[in-house]
Amino acid sequence: MKPEKQIIVKSPYEYQLIISKKYSPLSKKFLTQFELKTIHEFTNFKYAIIVESIINNHTIHFDILGLSTPFVTIPNTGPAIFTVEYENLSGIYDVIITKGNKTNKNKFSIKIDKKNIILKKLPPKAFVELIIKNNNI
Repeated sequence: MKPEKQIIVKSPYEYQLIISKKYSPLSKKFLTQFELKTIHEFTNFKYAIIVESIINNHTIHFDILGLSTPFVTIPNTGPAIFTVEYENLSGIYDVIITKGNKTNKNKFSIKIDKKNIILKKLPPKAFVELIIKNNNI
């Protein structure tokens, strides 16, 4: 009997952007967390994504600059990750993610209130998969 062939389905996305809300008991404020991670998982090191993050009025811009090697010498596996948290976001925001020479761009529109995040608009052709986690704080 022939061994079964493994079918590998390639994702159309290069990154995932996971947006979630959480409450910080220390600052007593609601935070919106943005976690950008690669779809590709690395086998030798768990890299960090170098991102320039700017928030201006109701636009949040993430410019992906590359990857950096980890500071620890213990090997680990998994996707490369960048995480940032913002306090007191409220209203409709454009989230723009660029990479490379900034010609590759995805623009999402989201509505953020005290407890929820709602998707308003997706880009027509995305290299980033958007995941919204509303955990009903």
